[in-house]
Amino acid sequence: VCPSNFHREVMGGGHWICRQGSVKGSGNWKCPPLFVKHNKPPCCLKPGEAPPPPPDPSSTVCQPRQPWPISDANLLIFVHMPKTGGSSVEMSGLFQDRREALGVSYIGGHHRVMDLLASPLNASPCADYFSFAIARHPCNRLRSLWAYYREGLGNSIDLSWVKKHISPAAQRDFSRFVVEMEQPPQKGGVVPWDWRRHLHTQTQVGMLVGFPDHTYHASGELKVLVNQVLGQERWNESARALDKAMNAPKMLAKRAAVRKTRVGVGGKSTPSGHRAIPVAASRVDVVSSLLGQHEKPSAHSHETCAAELKPEAWDALVRMYEVDFCALGYEARRDKQVHETPPPPTLSSLGPAAIEARFKGCCDGACAAKL
Repeated sequence: VCPSNFHREVMGGGHWICRQGSVKGSGNWKCPPLFVKHNKPPCCLKPGEAPPPPPDPSSTVCQPRQPWPISDANLLIFVHMPKTGGSSVEMSGLFQDRREALGVSYIGGHHRVMDLLASPLNASPCADYFSFAIARHPCNRLRSLWAYYREGLGNSIDLSWVKKHISPAAQRDFSRFVVEMEQPPQKGGVVPWDWRRHLHTQTQVGMLVGFPDHTYHASGELKVLVNQVLGQERWNESARALDKAMNAPKMLAKRAAVRKTRVGVGGKSTPSGHRAIPVAASRVDVVSSLLGQHEKPSAHSHETCAAELKPEAWDALVRMYEVDFCALGYEARRDKQVHETPPPPTLSSLGPAAIEARFKGCCDGACAAKL
Protein backbone atom coordinates (compact mmCIF):
# COMPACT_ATOMS: atom_id res chain seq x y z
CA VAL A 1 0.00 0.00 0.00
CA CYS A 2 1.42 3.37 -1.00
CA PRO A 3 1.90 6.07 1.64
CA SER A 4 -0.76 8.74 2.09
CA ASN A 5 -0.98 11.21 -0.84
CA PHE A 6 0.94 8.79 -3.10
CA HIS A 7 -0.61 6.57 -5.76
CA ARG A 8 0.59 3.34 -7.32
CA GLU A 9 2.04 3.74 -10.81
CA VAL A 10 2.88 0.70 -12.93
CA MET A 11 6.26 0.91 -14.62
CA GLY A 12 7.89 -1.08 -17.42
CA GLY A 13 8.08 -4.80 -16.87
CA GLY A 14 5.09 -4.79 -14.53
CA HIS A 15 7.06 -3.21 -11.67
CA TRP A 16 5.65 -0.24 -9.79
CA ILE A 17 6.41 2.81 -7.69
CA CYS A 18 4.43 5.15 -5.41
CA ARG A 19 4.11 8.52 -7.16
CA GLN A 20 3.08 11.85 -5.64
CA GLY A 21 1.21 14.00 -8.11
CA SER A 22 0.45 13.25 -11.74
CA VAL A 23 3.68 14.33 -13.45
CA LYS A 24 5.48 11.23 -14.64
CA GLY A 25 9.25 11.33 -14.50
CA SER A 26 9.21 14.09 -11.88
CA GLY A 27 11.35 12.05 -9.50
CA ASN A 28 8.84 12.63 -6.70
CA TRP A 29 8.26 9.00 -5.78
CA LYS A 30 8.95 6.56 -2.95
CA CYS A 31 8.33 2.98 -1.83
CA PRO A 32 6.23 1.62 1.03
CA PRO A 33 7.96 0.44 4.21
CA LEU A 34 9.81 -2.87 3.84
CA PHE A 35 10.32 -2.30 0.11
CA VAL A 36 13.65 -1.32 -1.44
CA LYS A 37 13.84 1.71 -3.71
CA HIS A 38 15.66 0.99 -6.99
CA ASN A 39 16.46 4.03 -9.14
CA LYS A 40 17.48 2.73 -12.58
CA PRO A 41 14.99 1.61 -13.74
CA PRO A 42 12.72 3.05 -11.03
CA CYS A 43 10.79 0.41 -9.10
CA CYS A 44 9.98 -0.86 -5.61
CA LEU A 45 11.45 -4.29 -4.84
CA LYS A 46 10.92 -6.81 -2.10
CA PRO A 47 14.04 -7.48 -0.02
CA GLY A 48 16.27 -9.82 -2.01
CA GLU A 49 14.25 -9.41 -5.22
CA ALA A 50 16.42 -9.02 -8.33
CA PRO A 51 16.03 -5.65 -10.10
CA PRO A 52 14.64 -5.66 -13.64
CA PRO A 53 17.06 -5.42 -16.56
CA PRO A 54 17.69 -1.91 -17.82
CA PRO A 55 15.59 -0.81 -20.80
CA ASP A 56 17.10 -1.54 -24.21
CA PRO A 57 15.03 0.07 -27.00
CA SER A 58 17.56 -1.09 -29.59
CA SER A 59 16.57 -4.71 -28.92
CA THR A 60 13.12 -4.24 -30.51
CA VAL A 61 12.73 -5.73 -33.98
CA CYS A 62 9.33 -5.10 -35.60
CA GLN A 63 8.75 -1.32 -35.77
CA PRO A 64 11.81 -0.78 -33.53
CA ARG A 65 11.58 1.70 -30.65
CA GLN A 66 7.88 2.36 -31.22
CA PRO A 67 5.61 2.15 -28.13
CA TRP A 68 3.01 0.19 -30.09
CA PRO A 69 1.19 -3.08 -29.25
CA ILE A 70 3.80 -5.35 -30.81
CA SER A 71 5.55 -8.30 -29.19
CA ASP A 72 8.91 -9.38 -30.59
CA ALA A 73 8.98 -12.30 -28.14
CA ASN A 74 5.57 -13.66 -29.18
CA LEU A 75 5.70 -12.50 -32.83
CA LEU A 76 2.41 -10.68 -32.31
CA ILE A 77 0.84 -7.44 -33.60
CA PHE A 78 -2.43 -5.97 -32.31
CA VAL A 79 -4.48 -3.53 -34.40
CA HIS A 80 -6.36 -1.59 -31.71
CA MET A 81 -9.60 -0.25 -33.11
CA PRO A 82 -10.91 2.42 -30.69
CA LYS A 83 -13.50 1.49 -28.05
CA THR A 84 -13.43 -2.26 -28.69
CA GLY A 85 -11.88 -3.37 -25.39
CA GLY A 86 -8.38 -3.13 -26.81
CA SER A 87 -6.85 -1.40 -23.78
CA SER A 88 -7.16 -4.68 -21.87
CA VAL A 89 -5.16 -6.37 -24.62
CA GLU A 90 -2.48 -3.67 -24.64
CA MET A 91 -2.04 -3.85 -20.87
CA SER A 92 -1.87 -7.65 -20.85
CA GLY A 93 1.27 -9.74 -20.53
CA LEU A 94 1.21 -10.42 -24.26
CA PHE A 95 3.22 -7.24 -24.88
CA GLN A 96 5.35 -7.23 -21.75
CA ASP A 97 8.60 -7.52 -23.72
CA ARG A 98 7.94 -4.22 -25.55
CA ARG A 99 7.22 -2.39 -22.28
CA GLU A 100 10.39 -3.79 -20.70
CA ALA A 101 12.55 -3.00 -23.74
CA LEU A 102 11.37 0.63 -23.82
CA GLY A 103 11.19 1.05 -20.05
CA VAL A 104 7.63 2.32 -20.15
CA SER A 105 4.38 1.38 -18.42
CA TYR A 106 2.17 2.03 -21.46
CA ILE A 107 2.30 0.85 -25.05
CA GLY A 108 -0.61 1.21 -27.43
CA GLY A 109 -2.32 3.52 -29.87
CA HIS A 110 -4.87 3.29 -32.67
CA HIS A 111 -2.85 2.48 -35.78
CA ARG A 112 -4.19 1.17 -39.06
CA VAL A 113 -2.77 -2.16 -40.11
CA MET A 114 -1.07 -0.39 -43.04
CA ASP A 115 0.86 1.80 -40.58
CA LEU A 116 1.87 -1.16 -38.42
CA LEU A 117 3.19 -3.16 -41.36
CA ALA A 118 4.66 -0.07 -42.99
CA SER A 119 6.62 -1.83 -45.71
CA PRO A 120 6.22 -4.73 -48.15
CA LEU A 121 5.55 -7.72 -45.93
CA ASN A 122 8.14 -10.03 -47.46
CA ALA A 123 10.87 -7.45 -46.83
CA SER A 124 9.69 -6.48 -43.37
CA PRO A 125 11.10 -7.67 -40.04
CA CYS A 126 7.43 -8.09 -39.11
CA ALA A 127 6.84 -10.66 -41.87
CA ASP A 128 6.51 -13.65 -39.52
CA TYR A 129 4.30 -11.88 -36.96
CA PHE A 130 0.68 -12.86 -36.33
CA SER A 131 -1.68 -9.86 -36.42
CA PHE A 132 -5.16 -9.59 -34.96
CA ALA A 133 -7.89 -7.07 -34.14
CA ILE A 134 -11.14 -6.96 -32.17
CA ALA A 135 -14.38 -5.76 -33.77
CA ARG A 136 -17.42 -4.35 -31.98
CA HIS A 137 -21.01 -3.39 -32.83
CA PRO A 138 -20.87 0.14 -34.36
CA CYS A 139 -23.57 1.50 -32.01
CA ASN A 140 -21.95 0.20 -28.84
CA ARG A 141 -18.58 1.39 -30.01
CA LEU A 142 -19.84 4.93 -30.67
CA ARG A 143 -21.79 5.08 -27.43
CA SER A 144 -18.67 4.09 -25.51
CA LEU A 145 -16.79 6.91 -27.22
CA TRP A 146 -19.55 9.42 -26.42
CA ALA A 147 -19.44 8.40 -22.74
CA TYR A 148 -15.66 8.73 -22.80
CA TYR A 149 -15.97 12.29 -24.10
CA ARG A 150 -18.93 13.22 -21.88
CA GLU A 151 -17.23 12.05 -18.69
CA GLY A 152 -13.93 13.77 -19.54
CA LEU A 153 -11.94 10.53 -19.41
CA GLY A 154 -9.42 11.42 -22.09
CA ASN A 155 -6.03 13.03 -21.83
CA SER A 156 -5.50 16.77 -22.14
CA ILE A 157 -5.46 16.55 -25.95
CA ASP A 158 -8.81 14.72 -25.97
CA LEU A 159 -10.36 17.18 -23.53
CA SER A 160 -9.22 20.14 -25.60
CA TRP A 161 -10.55 18.52 -28.80
CA VAL A 162 -13.96 17.84 -27.28
CA LYS A 163 -14.29 21.42 -26.05
CA LYS A 164 -13.48 22.67 -29.54
CA HIS A 165 -15.56 20.29 -31.68
CA ILE A 166 -18.43 18.80 -29.64
CA SER A 167 -21.30 21.10 -28.67
CA PRO A 168 -22.56 21.13 -25.06
CA ALA A 169 -25.87 19.69 -26.29
CA ALA A 170 -24.09 16.80 -28.03
CA GLN A 171 -22.08 16.10 -24.89
CA ARG A 172 -25.36 15.71 -22.97
CA ASP A 173 -27.33 13.71 -25.53
CA PHE A 174 -26.11 10.63 -27.44
CA SER A 175 -28.57 11.06 -30.32
CA ARG A 176 -27.50 14.69 -30.76
CA PHE A 177 -23.85 13.58 -30.73
CA VAL A 178 -24.45 11.12 -33.60
CA VAL A 179 -26.47 13.58 -35.69
CA GLU A 180 -23.85 16.31 -35.28
CA MET A 181 -21.09 13.84 -36.19
CA GLU A 182 -22.64 13.40 -39.61
CA GLN A 183 -23.65 17.05 -40.03
CA PRO A 184 -21.52 19.30 -37.78
CA PRO A 185 -23.31 22.53 -36.78
CA GLN A 186 -22.11 25.59 -38.66
CA LYS A 187 -22.67 27.98 -35.80
CA GLY A 188 -22.57 28.13 -32.03
CA GLY A 189 -18.80 28.24 -31.74
CA VAL A 190 -18.23 24.57 -32.66
CA VAL A 191 -15.47 23.88 -35.18
CA PRO A 192 -16.64 21.39 -37.86
CA TRP A 193 -14.71 18.13 -38.15
CA ASP A 194 -14.64 15.06 -40.40
CA TRP A 195 -15.51 11.87 -38.53
CA ARG A 196 -13.79 9.77 -41.24
CA ARG A 197 -10.41 11.28 -40.42
CA HIS A 198 -10.73 11.48 -36.64
CA LEU A 199 -8.67 8.94 -34.70
CA HIS A 200 -11.52 7.63 -32.53
CA THR A 201 -14.34 7.61 -35.10
CA GLN A 202 -12.71 6.11 -38.19
CA THR A 203 -14.35 2.99 -39.57
CA GLN A 204 -13.22 -0.38 -38.25
CA VAL A 205 -12.94 -1.84 -41.74
CA GLY A 206 -10.73 1.08 -42.76
CA MET A 207 -8.26 0.09 -40.05
CA LEU A 208 -8.19 -3.54 -41.22
CA VAL A 209 -7.75 -3.23 -44.96
CA GLY A 210 -4.94 -2.18 -47.25
CA PHE A 211 -3.38 -2.90 -50.58
CA PRO A 212 -1.41 -6.12 -51.09
CA ASP A 213 1.97 -4.35 -51.33
CA HIS A 214 1.30 -2.56 -48.01
CA THR A 215 1.58 0.92 -49.47
CA TYR A 216 -1.12 3.57 -49.78
CA HIS A 217 -0.93 3.45 -53.57
CA ALA A 218 -3.81 1.66 -55.29
CA SER A 219 -2.13 -1.52 -56.47
CA GLY A 220 -4.94 -4.04 -56.60
CA GLU A 221 -8.02 -4.86 -54.55
CA LEU A 222 -8.17 -3.83 -50.92
CA LYS A 223 -7.51 -6.82 -48.67
CA VAL A 224 -7.97 -7.51 -44.95
CA LEU A 225 -4.34 -7.55 -43.84
CA VAL A 226 -4.73 -8.92 -40.31
CA ASN A 227 -4.58 -12.67 -39.74
CA GLN A 228 -7.52 -12.81 -37.33
CA VAL A 229 -10.51 -10.62 -36.38
CA LEU A 230 -12.15 -11.35 -33.03
CA GLY A 231 -15.44 -10.15 -31.56
CA GLN A 232 -15.75 -8.01 -28.44
CA GLU A 233 -19.21 -9.45 -27.81
CA ARG A 234 -17.65 -12.94 -27.74
CA TRP A 235 -14.69 -12.04 -25.54
CA ASN A 236 -13.87 -15.35 -23.85
CA GLU A 237 -14.47 -17.30 -27.04
CA SER A 238 -12.17 -14.84 -28.79
CA ALA A 239 -9.44 -15.26 -26.16
CA ARG A 240 -9.52 -19.03 -26.65
CA ALA A 241 -9.50 -18.65 -30.45
CA LEU A 242 -6.42 -16.40 -30.31
CA ASP A 243 -4.74 -18.83 -27.94
CA LYS A 244 -5.43 -21.66 -30.38
CA ALA A 245 -4.06 -19.68 -33.34
CA MET A 246 -0.94 -18.54 -31.51
CA ASN A 247 -0.14 -22.09 -30.40
CA ALA A 248 -1.04 -23.93 -33.58
CA PRO A 249 1.76 -26.11 -35.00
CA LYS A 250 2.38 -23.59 -37.77
CA MET A 251 3.01 -20.72 -35.34
CA LEU A 252 5.08 -22.87 -32.98
CA ALA A 253 7.27 -23.90 -35.91
CA LYS A 254 7.52 -20.31 -37.09
CA ARG A 255 8.61 -19.06 -33.66
CA ALA A 256 11.18 -21.86 -33.43
CA ALA A 257 12.58 -20.95 -36.84
CA VAL A 258 12.75 -17.23 -36.10
CA ARG A 259 14.32 -17.93 -32.72
CA LYS A 260 17.25 -19.71 -34.40
CA THR A 261 17.88 -16.96 -36.92
CA ARG A 262 17.23 -13.80 -34.89
CA VAL A 263 20.37 -11.69 -34.64
CA GLY A 264 21.60 -11.10 -31.12
CA VAL A 265 20.32 -14.35 -29.61
CA GLY A 266 22.70 -16.89 -28.10
CA GLY A 267 25.50 -14.47 -27.34
CA LYS A 268 25.61 -13.02 -30.86
CA SER A 269 25.24 -9.30 -31.30
CA THR A 270 24.15 -7.03 -34.11
CA PRO A 271 26.62 -4.72 -35.87
CA SER A 272 25.57 -1.97 -33.48
CA GLY A 273 26.35 -4.21 -30.53
CA HIS A 274 22.85 -4.80 -29.19
CA ARG A 275 20.91 -8.00 -28.58
CA ALA A 276 17.57 -8.60 -30.21
CA ILE A 277 14.65 -9.68 -28.03
CA PRO A 278 14.61 -13.51 -28.11
CA VAL A 279 11.52 -15.31 -29.36
CA ALA A 280 9.49 -17.21 -26.77
CA ALA A 281 10.53 -20.87 -26.67
CA SER A 282 7.22 -22.21 -25.33
CA ARG A 283 3.55 -21.71 -26.01
CA VAL A 284 2.02 -18.24 -25.63
CA ASP A 285 -0.53 -18.12 -22.81
CA VAL A 286 -3.27 -15.94 -24.24
CA VAL A 287 -6.11 -17.27 -22.10
CA SER A 288 -4.74 -16.24 -18.70
CA SER A 289 -3.92 -12.79 -20.10
CA LEU A 290 -7.35 -12.02 -21.54
CA LEU A 291 -10.00 -14.44 -20.26
CA GLY A 292 -12.83 -12.75 -18.37
CA GLN A 293 -11.73 -9.18 -19.06
CA HIS A 294 -14.93 -8.20 -20.92
CA GLU A 295 -17.21 -11.21 -20.56
CA LYS A 296 -19.78 -9.53 -18.31
CA PRO A 297 -22.64 -8.10 -20.36
CA SER A 298 -22.41 -4.37 -20.89
CA ALA A 299 -25.08 -2.10 -19.46
CA HIS A 300 -25.36 -0.84 -23.02
CA SER A 301 -25.77 -3.92 -25.22
CA HIS A 302 -26.45 -3.40 -28.91
CA GLU A 303 -30.25 -3.66 -28.51
CA THR A 304 -30.21 -1.14 -25.64
CA CYS A 305 -27.97 1.15 -27.66
CA ALA A 306 -30.35 1.03 -30.62
CA ALA A 307 -33.35 1.79 -28.40
CA GLU A 308 -31.53 4.74 -26.86
CA LEU A 309 -30.96 6.41 -30.22
CA LYS A 310 -33.75 8.37 -31.84
CA PRO A 311 -34.69 7.02 -35.31
CA GLU A 312 -33.00 9.88 -37.15
CA ALA A 313 -29.82 9.35 -35.15
CA TRP A 314 -29.85 5.61 -35.87
CA ASP A 315 -30.22 6.38 -39.59
CA ALA A 316 -27.23 8.74 -39.40
CA LEU A 317 -25.19 6.05 -37.62
CA VAL A 318 -26.00 3.48 -40.30
CA ARG A 319 -25.14 5.91 -43.11
CA MET A 320 -21.76 6.73 -41.55
CA TYR A 321 -20.83 3.15 -40.65
CA GLU A 322 -22.51 1.34 -43.53
CA VAL A 323 -19.27 -0.42 -44.38
CA ASP A 324 -18.79 -1.67 -40.80
CA PHE A 325 -22.36 -2.96 -40.48
CA CYS A 326 -22.13 -4.69 -43.85
CA ALA A 327 -18.58 -6.05 -44.02
CA LEU A 328 -18.39 -7.10 -40.36
CA GLY A 329 -21.86 -8.66 -40.43
CA TYR A 330 -23.75 -6.60 -37.84
CA GLU A 331 -27.51 -6.09 -38.20
CA ALA A 332 -28.28 -2.54 -39.39
CA ARG A 333 -32.09 -2.53 -39.04
CA ARG A 334 -33.12 -0.73 -35.87
CA ASP A 335 -36.37 -2.68 -35.38
CA LYS A 336 -34.42 -5.95 -35.47
CA GLN A 337 -32.01 -4.63 -32.84
CA VAL A 338 -34.74 -3.41 -30.49
CA HIS A 339 -37.25 -6.25 -30.77
CA GLU A 340 -35.37 -9.39 -31.82
CA THR A 341 -31.86 -9.00 -30.34
CA PRO A 342 -29.88 -10.61 -33.18
CA PRO A 343 -26.73 -12.41 -32.04
CA PRO A 344 -23.35 -10.84 -32.78
CA PRO A 345 -21.31 -12.20 -35.69
CA THR A 346 -19.71 -15.58 -35.15
CA LEU A 347 -15.91 -15.71 -35.11
CA SER A 348 -15.92 -17.72 -38.33
CA SER A 349 -17.94 -14.96 -40.02
CA LEU A 350 -15.30 -12.45 -38.89
CA GLY A 351 -12.54 -14.31 -40.73
CA PRO A 352 -10.55 -12.13 -43.15
CA ALA A 353 -11.84 -14.00 -46.22
CA ALA A 354 -15.46 -13.66 -45.05
CA ILE A 355 -15.04 -9.92 -44.41
CA GLU A 356 -13.45 -9.44 -47.84
CA ALA A 357 -16.29 -11.31 -49.54
CA ARG A 358 -18.93 -9.11 -47.88
CA PHE A 359 -16.85 -5.98 -48.43
CA LYS A 360 -16.98 -6.44 -52.21
CA GLY A 361 -20.76 -6.32 -52.15
CA CYS A 362 -21.19 -3.50 -49.66
CA CYS A 363 -21.86 0.20 -50.30
CA ASP A 364 -22.93 -0.52 -53.90
CA GLY A 365 -19.33 -1.44 -54.65
CA ALA A 366 -18.02 1.97 -53.57
CA CYS A 367 -16.83 1.16 -50.07
CA ALA A 368 -13.29 2.51 -50.51
CA ALA A 369 -14.67 6.05 -50.56
CA LYS A 370 -16.31 5.52 -47.14
CA LEU A 371 -13.27 4.19 -45.26
